[in-house]
Amino acid sequence: MKKLVRNAILFLAGLFILLMPLTAIAQAAPDYVIKSEEITIRVNRDNTYDISKKVTADFSQSVGETHGITETVPVDMKLQRMADGKYEETGAHAVLTNLEANVPSEASRDGNNMVIRLGDPDETVTGTVDYVYSYRYDMGPDTLAGADEFYYNLVSPDNTVPIEKLAFTIEMPEGFDAEKLGFTTGAEGSGTYDESALTYTVEGNIIRGEMAKTVESGYGVGVRIELPEGYYAGARLPVSYFVPAFCIGGAALVLVLILLAASGKRRAEVETVEFGPPEGMNSADVGYIIDGETDNRDVVSLLIFWADKGFLEIHQPDEKNMTFKKLQDLPQDANDYEKILFGKMFVLSDSIDIKDMRYEFADTINSAKKRIKAKYNTAQNRVYTKKSVAFRYVSTLLAAVPIAAVAAVAAYLDSMELFAAIIMGGVFMGLIGWLGALLISDSVSKRKSDKKSARAGKMAGGILILAGLAAVSCLLFSTYLGWWIAVPAAAALVMALLSGLMPRRTEQGAQWAGRILGLKRFIETAEADRIKMMVKNDPASFYHILPYAYVLGVTDAWAKRFESIALEPPRWYYGYYGGTWSTLYFTRSLYRGMNNALASMTATKSSGGGSGYGGGGFSGGGAGGSSFGRW
Repeated sequence: MKKLVRNAILFLAGLFILLMPLTAIAQAAPDYVIKSEEITIRVNRDNTYDISKKVTADFSQSVGETHGITETVPVDMKLQRMADGKYEETGAHAVLTNLEANVPSEASRDGNNMVIRLGDPDETVTGTVDYVYSYRYDMGPDTLAGADEFYYNLVSPDNTVPIEKLAFTIEMPEGFDAEKLGFTTGAEGSGTYDESALTYTVEGNIIRGEMAKTVESGYGVGVRIELPEGYYAGARLPVSYFVPAFCIGGAALVLVLILLAASGKRRAEVETVEFGPPEGMNSADVGYIIDGETDNRDVVSLLIFWADKGFLEIHQPDEKNMTFKKLQDLPQDANDYEKILFGKMFVLSDSIDIKDMRYEFADTINSAKKRIKAKYNTAQNRVYTKKSVAFRYVSTLLAAVPIAAVAAVAAYLDSMELFAAIIMGGVFMGLIGWLGALLISDSVSKRKSDKKSARAGKMAGGILILAGLAAVSCLLFSTYLGWWIAVPAAAALVMALLSGLMPRRTEQGAQWAGRILGLKRFIETAEADRIKMMVKNDPASFYHILPYAYVLGVTDAWAKRFESIALEPPRWYYGYYGGTWSTLYFTRSLYRGMNNALASMTATKSSGGGSGYGGGGFSGGGAGGSSFGRW
């Protein structure tokens, strides 16, 4: 019994599979015919086509209610041309307007096509019906390099309704070379011309022709004329395609302005008069407070801070080598991030060389950075308001939108592939634009903490990225993009600049920043008399402030203040200055050594021809190409 049931199931499944193609064919088979179709195309100088048609449809064999016919007209398409024996494709994007008919009519978008519906939804038709209608088909800019063209499918290979009689008239705006006129007939991609099936004549600038046989389902008829460059003039500008992209970019700009207004009140960072390190703050704290971010340099500055406090010595036998020797443990009340780094350095020995740190400290540095951030991510210690910081990063993302939107549209127009356009334009170009916006935003937000050279470098880098992105987009999609790409690039620049102004200090953050900026001002402008008094009161005052000058990017300025003052080398540094001691030489040697230490401590193993023409010169992959249906 089980075997019988199994065999019955297998039989029914096989029968279903065999009948599926027949069912599809039966559903696709047309139940009416077009007795005749007369097409008149008037080609205008601006590359628009005024198309008039008279279609006689016979519904004698139709099943069910019929209200009229439909014509599907491609508007987003790929044009196929043969060059050097290979077919090449370019995108084309038409606009259908000015629909008029002798019956109720409407046109609606359906994917890459416009569907013209002819007939009255409240009436049914039978027998033979004449449909007379017209519309304008705007091809926009000619996309063929080095020449213009008229390239049109009189009947699409996708048409399934038989056309018993087809006649056409094409009126060009002026004369053309009849030797460069060609037709294709047959299935899509065949590139053939059946002279017995289609005949035509050329009189001046008018082409007349007709089919000598019925145009069956899947049989296309195409025409192409290669025209001299400049034959068309005044075509619809490519920029018109980008109106949606402009709207998206404009909306992003408006949103950035809203976020800027919603960021809150800006608290003034009032500089106080400072002559020494801020009480209760180490150099890593200062590095975070000044800009609301912690970087690798902030963490590594603790090595100098600890040395000055007597917890370790720095031995630098030459420019490339440096050794840290532990003198004593950190106090119990040291920050947790200090204990993490200090403990990692001296877990095996009281001495460690920077070459032994390579590939071993990256995770520790990152952990310390997270702990510093966590310390200042509490209500009492927060440096910037959470809202304003979030708004800044959202705004940098929005800054990439104008160029990304334009690039995505251009990529789609060029390829007619939506997924490729999203990846190429929206994602790839957007990410590059975001990188540029981040650099510009960072330059603005850290205008009081970074060196001038660093700020200028970030600003120049960000602007170059945005400008380069616009230029590359123009080169890739030169058919559609022009000088106006500077508009979305400028919008991206403005949005990036505004994003850098968004972070708002908390009241505590503003007070801390005022003290730090006061210290920075003192480092940069301290008078000789004040420096001498400091040294007299505390000979090691230069070294106490040095780690803070390091994170604030003013080490050289601080060293130059002491060039004319005799200082003893620090008790914690053993260097290679060769007996000639100066604060400037010392700080530069130390700076190079710290850069080497920074590189080692953050290293990871993963870092380190012309178109053809005539009967066989194109494939029938032109514009237009109506296919009929009924409704």
